[in-house]
Amino acid sequence: MFVFLLSSACTTEPLVEGLDQHDTLEILELLITSGIDAEKRGSSGSARQQAFDVHVPRADRERAYQTLVSHHLPRARRKDLADLSGQSIVPSATAELSKQKAGIEGSLTNELRRLPGVLDAIVQVSIPPPEVLPDETRPIPRPSATVVLIFRPTKSGEPVVPTEAVRGLVRASLPSLRASDVEVFLVPNPEVTPAEARLSRFLGLEVPEASRARLQTMLVLATVFSALVAGLAVLAALRALRYREELTRVTASQR
Repeated sequence: MFVFLLSSACTTEPLVEGLDQHDTLEILELLITSGIDAEKRGSSGSARQQAFDVHVPRADRERAYQTLVSHHLPRARRKDLADLSGQSIVPSATAELSKQKAGIEGSLTNELRRLPGVLDAIVQVSIPPPEVLPDETRPIPRPSATVVLIFRPTKSGEPVVPTEAVRGLVRASLPSLRASDVEVFLVPNPEVTPAEARLSRFLGLEVPEASRARLQTMLVLATVFSALVAGLAVLAALRALRYREELTRVTASQR
Protein backbone atom coordinates (compact mmCIF):
# COMPACT_ATOMS: atom_id res chain seq x y z
CA MET A 1 0.00 0.00 0.00
CA PHE A 2 2.84 2.36 0.88
CA VAL A 3 4.60 1.65 -2.42
CA PHE A 4 1.41 2.39 -4.34
CA LEU A 5 0.90 5.72 -2.57
CA LEU A 6 4.53 6.66 -3.10
CA SER A 7 4.39 5.89 -6.82
CA SER A 8 1.15 7.86 -7.16
CA ALA A 9 2.68 10.88 -5.47
CA CYS A 10 5.71 10.74 -7.77
CA THR A 11 3.67 10.44 -10.98
CA THR A 12 4.33 13.29 -13.38
CA GLU A 13 2.25 14.57 -16.24
CA PRO A 14 3.14 16.79 -19.22
CA LEU A 15 2.27 20.44 -18.64
CA VAL A 16 3.42 21.96 -21.96
CA GLU A 17 4.85 20.21 -25.01
CA GLY A 18 6.90 21.02 -28.10
CA LEU A 19 8.91 23.92 -26.65
CA ASP A 20 12.26 25.19 -27.84
CA GLN A 21 15.28 25.31 -25.55
CA HIS A 22 14.82 28.95 -24.48
CA ASP A 23 11.13 28.66 -23.58
CA THR A 24 11.73 25.35 -21.80
CA LEU A 25 14.43 26.80 -19.55
CA GLU A 26 12.36 29.92 -18.85
CA ILE A 27 9.36 27.83 -17.76
CA LEU A 28 11.52 25.46 -15.69
CA GLU A 29 13.11 28.38 -13.84
CA LEU A 30 9.71 29.93 -13.09
CA LEU A 31 8.13 26.70 -11.86
CA ILE A 32 11.09 25.62 -9.73
CA THR A 33 11.37 29.04 -8.06
CA SER A 34 7.62 28.80 -7.40
CA GLY A 35 8.14 25.58 -5.48
CA ILE A 36 7.03 23.15 -8.21
CA ASP A 37 9.29 20.20 -9.03
CA ALA A 38 9.32 20.51 -12.83
CA GLU A 39 11.55 18.58 -15.21
CA LYS A 40 12.50 18.69 -18.90
CA ARG A 41 12.05 15.77 -21.27
CA GLY A 42 12.60 15.32 -24.97
CA SER A 43 9.46 15.76 -27.04
CA SER A 44 8.58 12.82 -29.27
CA GLY A 45 5.39 14.22 -30.78
CA SER A 46 6.79 17.44 -32.22
CA ALA A 47 7.89 18.00 -35.80
CA ARG A 48 10.61 20.41 -34.66
CA GLN A 49 14.16 19.03 -34.50
CA GLN A 50 14.89 20.19 -30.96
CA ALA A 51 11.70 20.24 -28.93
CA PHE A 52 11.09 19.58 -25.25
CA ASP A 53 8.21 18.87 -22.89
CA VAL A 54 7.86 20.12 -19.32
CA HIS A 55 6.51 17.59 -16.81
CA VAL A 56 5.24 18.34 -13.29
CA PRO A 57 3.86 16.17 -10.48
CA ARG A 58 0.20 15.35 -10.96
CA ALA A 59 -0.71 17.01 -7.65
CA ASP A 60 0.92 20.30 -8.74
CA ARG A 61 -0.40 20.40 -12.30
CA GLU A 62 -3.24 22.87 -11.65
CA ARG A 63 -1.04 25.24 -9.65
CA ALA A 64 1.68 25.02 -12.31
CA TYR A 65 -0.82 25.86 -15.02
CA GLN A 66 -2.08 28.88 -13.07
CA THR A 67 1.51 30.04 -12.57
CA LEU A 68 2.20 29.90 -16.31
CA VAL A 69 -1.01 31.77 -17.15
CA SER A 70 -0.22 34.56 -14.68
CA HIS A 71 3.20 34.99 -16.32
CA HIS A 72 1.92 34.80 -19.93
CA LEU A 73 3.75 31.56 -20.65
CA PRO A 74 4.32 29.80 -22.94
CA ARG A 75 4.39 32.50 -25.58
CA ALA A 76 3.02 31.57 -28.97
CA ARG A 77 5.84 31.64 -31.50
CA ARG A 78 5.13 33.62 -34.66
CA LYS A 79 6.45 32.72 -38.10
CA ASP A 80 9.51 34.75 -39.00
CA LEU A 81 11.41 35.39 -42.23
CA ALA A 82 13.16 32.02 -42.05
CA ASP A 83 9.83 30.20 -41.85
CA LEU A 84 8.22 32.15 -44.68
CA SER A 85 11.17 31.94 -47.05
CA GLY A 86 10.45 28.32 -47.87
CA GLN A 87 6.74 28.72 -48.51
CA SER A 88 5.29 28.73 -51.99
CA ILE A 89 3.68 32.12 -52.48
CA VAL A 90 2.35 33.63 -55.68
CA PRO A 91 5.29 35.64 -57.06
CA SER A 92 3.72 39.09 -57.13
CA ALA A 93 4.90 42.37 -55.65
CA THR A 94 1.94 42.49 -53.27
CA ALA A 95 2.49 38.91 -52.09
CA GLU A 96 6.21 39.47 -51.56
CA LEU A 97 5.50 42.65 -49.59
CA SER A 98 2.97 40.82 -47.40
CA LYS A 99 5.46 38.03 -46.80
CA GLN A 100 8.17 40.52 -45.86
CA LYS A 101 5.82 42.36 -43.48
CA ALA A 102 4.66 39.15 -41.78
CA GLY A 103 8.22 37.89 -41.49
CA ILE A 104 9.52 41.09 -39.92
CA GLU A 105 6.62 41.22 -37.46
CA GLY A 106 7.16 37.59 -36.49
CA SER A 107 10.92 37.95 -36.08
CA LEU A 108 10.58 41.09 -33.95
CA THR A 109 7.82 39.60 -31.81
CA ASN A 110 9.84 36.47 -31.06
CA GLU A 111 12.99 38.47 -30.33
CA LEU A 112 11.28 41.03 -28.09
CA ARG A 113 9.61 38.28 -26.05
CA ARG A 114 13.05 36.96 -25.15
CA LEU A 115 14.15 40.24 -23.53
CA PRO A 116 14.42 40.20 -19.72
CA GLY A 117 11.26 41.27 -17.93
CA VAL A 118 9.09 41.16 -21.07
CA LEU A 119 5.87 39.17 -20.63
CA ASP A 120 4.50 39.67 -24.13
CA ALA A 121 5.05 41.74 -27.26
CA ILE A 122 2.81 42.94 -30.08
CA VAL A 123 4.42 44.31 -33.25
CA GLN A 124 2.68 45.98 -36.17
CA VAL A 125 4.75 47.00 -39.20
CA SER A 126 3.55 49.12 -42.09
CA ILE A 127 5.53 48.97 -45.34
CA PRO A 128 4.13 51.10 -48.17
CA PRO A 129 4.27 49.45 -51.62
CA PRO A 130 6.73 50.97 -54.09
CA GLU A 131 5.14 53.44 -56.48
CA VAL A 132 5.58 52.69 -60.17
CA LEU A 133 5.01 56.32 -61.11
CA PRO A 134 5.81 58.36 -58.01
CA ASP A 135 4.10 61.72 -57.66
CA GLU A 136 6.82 64.25 -56.93
CA THR A 137 4.27 66.68 -55.51
CA ARG A 138 3.46 64.35 -52.64
CA PRO A 139 5.79 63.19 -49.87
CA ILE A 140 7.06 59.66 -50.24
CA PRO A 141 5.16 57.32 -47.88
CA ARG A 142 7.41 56.07 -45.12
CA PRO A 143 7.40 52.73 -43.32
CA SER A 144 6.39 52.70 -39.68
CA ALA A 145 6.27 50.31 -36.75
CA THR A 146 4.26 50.14 -33.55
CA VAL A 147 5.40 48.04 -30.60
CA VAL A 148 3.46 47.23 -27.44
CA LEU A 149 5.50 45.61 -24.68
CA ILE A 150 3.84 44.13 -21.62
CA PHE A 151 6.57 44.01 -19.00
CA ARG A 152 7.14 43.09 -15.38
CA PRO A 153 8.35 46.30 -13.69
CA THR A 154 11.33 46.49 -11.38
CA LYS A 155 11.01 47.52 -7.73
CA SER A 156 11.21 51.16 -8.85
CA GLY A 157 8.39 50.59 -11.35
CA GLU A 158 10.62 50.98 -14.39
CA PRO A 159 10.96 48.50 -17.29
CA VAL A 160 14.13 46.43 -17.48
CA VAL A 161 14.56 47.29 -21.17
CA PRO A 162 14.56 51.04 -22.02
CA THR A 163 12.42 52.42 -24.82
CA GLU A 164 15.40 53.46 -26.95
CA ALA A 165 16.81 49.92 -26.89
CA VAL A 166 13.48 48.57 -28.19
CA ARG A 167 13.37 51.25 -30.86
CA GLY A 168 16.92 50.42 -31.94
CA LEU A 169 16.10 46.72 -32.19
CA VAL A 170 13.12 47.46 -34.44
CA ARG A 171 15.13 49.79 -36.66
CA ALA A 172 17.81 47.13 -37.09
CA SER A 173 15.20 44.81 -38.63
CA LEU A 174 14.03 47.48 -41.07
CA PRO A 175 16.92 49.87 -41.80
CA SER A 176 14.72 52.34 -43.70
CA LEU A 177 12.96 53.23 -40.44
CA ARG A 178 13.82 56.43 -38.63
CA ALA A 179 13.58 56.81 -34.87
CA SER A 180 10.44 58.92 -35.33
CA ASP A 181 8.86 56.11 -37.37
CA VAL A 182 8.83 53.71 -34.41
CA GLU A 183 6.26 54.05 -31.63
CA VAL A 184 6.85 52.07 -28.45
CA PHE A 185 4.19 51.62 -25.77
CA LEU A 186 5.26 50.07 -22.47
CA VAL A 187 2.48 48.52 -20.39
CA PRO A 188 3.40 47.45 -16.84
CA ASN A 189 1.89 44.24 -15.56
CA PRO A 190 3.03 43.45 -12.00
CA GLU A 191 3.02 39.73 -11.37
CA VAL A 192 3.19 37.55 -8.29
CA THR A 193 6.81 37.18 -7.23
CA PRO A 194 8.19 33.67 -6.76
CA ALA A 195 8.29 34.12 -2.95
CA GLU A 196 4.62 35.10 -2.92
CA ALA A 197 3.63 32.29 -5.27
CA ARG A 198 5.62 29.61 -3.42
CA LEU A 199 3.71 27.81 -0.68
CA SER A 200 5.17 26.37 2.50
CA ARG A 201 3.68 24.54 5.46
CA PHE A 202 3.12 26.43 8.71
CA LEU A 203 1.42 24.69 11.64
CA GLY A 204 -0.01 22.10 9.26
CA LEU A 205 -1.38 24.68 6.81
CA GLU A 206 -0.12 25.77 3.36
CA VAL A 207 0.63 29.50 3.36
CA PRO A 208 2.55 31.79 0.95
CA GLU A 209 6.23 31.68 1.79
CA ALA A 210 6.36 35.48 1.84
CA SER A 211 3.80 35.46 4.69
CA ARG A 212 5.52 32.76 6.73
CA ALA A 213 7.93 35.12 8.52
CA ARG A 214 5.11 37.52 9.37
CA LEU A 215 2.99 34.69 10.76
CA GLN A 216 5.91 33.44 12.84
CA THR A 217 6.43 36.94 14.27
CA MET A 218 2.74 37.26 15.09
CA LEU A 219 2.79 33.83 16.76
CA VAL A 220 5.83 34.77 18.88
CA LEU A 221 4.20 38.05 19.94
CA ALA A 222 0.96 36.25 20.77
CA THR A 223 2.91 33.68 22.82
CA VAL A 224 4.79 36.41 24.71
CA PHE A 225 1.56 38.29 25.37
CA SER A 226 -0.15 35.12 26.60
CA ALA A 227 2.80 34.34 28.87
CA LEU A 228 2.71 37.90 30.24
CA VAL A 229 -1.01 37.67 30.96
CA ALA A 230 -0.54 34.27 32.60
CA GLY A 231 2.32 35.65 34.72
CA LEU A 232 0.20 38.58 35.90
CA ALA A 233 -2.61 36.17 36.76
CA VAL A 234 -0.22 34.04 38.82
CA LEU A 235 1.09 37.12 40.66
CA ALA A 236 -2.45 38.23 41.40
CA ALA A 237 -3.31 34.78 42.73
CA LEU A 238 -0.20 34.75 44.96
CA ARG A 239 -1.02 38.20 46.33
CA ALA A 240 -4.59 37.11 47.04
CA LEU A 241 -3.31 34.00 48.82
CA ARG A 242 -0.91 36.08 50.92
CA TYR A 243 -3.66 38.51 51.90
CA ARG A 244 -5.89 35.57 52.84
CA GLU A 245 -3.16 34.13 55.07
CA GLU A 246 -2.63 37.51 56.75
CA LEU A 247 -6.36 37.87 57.23
CA THR A 248 -6.48 34.39 58.80
CA ARG A 249 -3.67 35.29 61.24
CA VAL A 250 -5.29 38.58 62.20
CA THR A 251 -8.63 36.90 62.78
CA ALA A 252 -7.01 34.20 64.90
CA SER A 253 -5.13 36.77 67.06
CA GLN A 254 -8.31 38.70 67.81
CA ARG A 255 -10.02 35.68 69.31
